[in-house]
Amino acid sequence: PTIFFQALSLTWALFNFWKMTSIKKMLLPTLVTDGVNGEAALLPPRYTIDEIRNNFNSSPSMFAWGEQFFTGGGAKTSPPRNEHEELFGAVGAKFEEVYRDSMRFSTWLCVALIVYSTTQIVFRDMAALYLHSANVGNPEGLVPELIVWIIFTASAVFQLSLAPTTFLNYCFVTSVEEYVKYNIVQEVMREEELCET
Repeated sequence: PTIFFQALSLTWALFNFWKMTSIKKMLLPTLVTDGVNGEAALLPPRYTIDEIRNNFNSSPSMFAWGEQFFTGGGAKTSPPRNEHEELFGAVGAKFEEVYRDSMRFSTWLCVALIVYSTTQIVFRDMAALYLHSANVGNPEGLVPELIVWIIFTASAVFQLSLAPTTFLNYCFVTSVEEYVKYNIVQEVMREEELCET
C-alpha cells in the first residue's frame, strides 16, 4: 500500500500542476516583438482562436474518466457555459469547485505522507543506526529501508513544493477572462474614484 499511496500522491500533484499550468498558458495573451524595430504587439489569448481551443485537451483519456467519475458526470452533466470553461476538459463547469478540493486533498495527502515517513520510519531507522541497536529485527535491511523511505519523503516534499505554484495558477485561471466578476471590478473602481475626490 505504501508504494500505491506514493504513486497516487505523485501522479495527483503532477496532474494538478500540469492542468493549471496548461490552462493558464491558454488564457495568457502572447507578446510578440518585431526583431528589427523593437516594436511589440499583444496578441489575444490562445483560447480565443477556435482551432487552437478545439485542439487543446486538459483531460487526457486516462484522466478524463476519473474526472467524470469524481464530478458525477463532469462536462456531461455540467457542460461548459463559455469558451473559457471549454478549457477545463472533462470537469466542465464544475472546475472551480472540483480542483479547489483536489488541490486541498492532494496537499493534505503530501503532508500526511511526510509526517508518517519521517516520524514512523526515517527517525526510527536513523536512531537504530546511530545507537547501534541490537533490537533491530533485520539489521541488513535497515539501510536499504532507510534509503527508500528518505526517497519517499523527498518525493512528498517535492510534491508539496508544487502546491503554491499550482494554487497561484488556479487563482489566475478562475479569475480572468470570462471569470472576471465585473460587478466587483465596478464597485472597486467607484470606491477608488470616491477616495481620490
